[in-house]
Amino acid sequence: MYASIWNWEKVSNTIKKLKGKLGFPNKDELKFLGFRLNLLNGDVYDEYLLRDRSDIAPTIYFILHRYSVSQEEKETGHLITFKQIYGGDLYFKTYENNVLKLLEREFSDDIDVLIETAKILGGTEVRVEDYDIAIKIYILPLIPVYLVIDLGDEEFPPLINLFYDSSIRSFFTAEETSHLSELLTIRLIELSRELKK
Repeated sequence: MYASIWNWEKVSNTIKKLKGKLGFPNKDELKFLGFRLNLLNGDVYDEYLLRDRSDIAPTIYFILHRYSVSQEEKETGHLITFKQIYGGDLYFKTYENNVLKLLEREFSDDIDVLIETAKILGGTEVRVEDYDIAIKIYILPLIPVYLVIDLGDEEFPPLINLFYDSSIRSFFTAEETSHLSELLTIRLIELSRELKK
């Protein structure tokens, strides 16, 4: 994310409109994925790692800015892939490299840690057809992501993928969804490494 474009000074007015809207409580802070954004000064604090997160603040500003100008939509229960989101084909290579391949590299040999970490983020186990394990995580108050895992066998390694409720198309295009998914991936990796210490 470009810090020169996505900085608090430029996006604060729109992000502040999320107070009490789109699933966020009427408070002077927004919390999601264990990040806490102070609406008074734009500071981002990591409630899990207990430190300032100015390093990812531009990505958070970008996501919340776009979320703040979207229309509320109820979940449909119909799951879609990244490619089914507007612009998904265009952004798929970046998404594949920064999300899917990263999750595979980090967790294909450690599925139990991935599951534990997803549950720390508030994930709950659900049933998704054709997958051994599925965990539903609310990345933002009204946007669930489904982390799905095929455990594989002696011949094939585990397969990790993400699905989205089709309502995401009312909130985001593939660009925002890619950044949001990257943020979830970073979060899963950071917390899993803390668990292993």
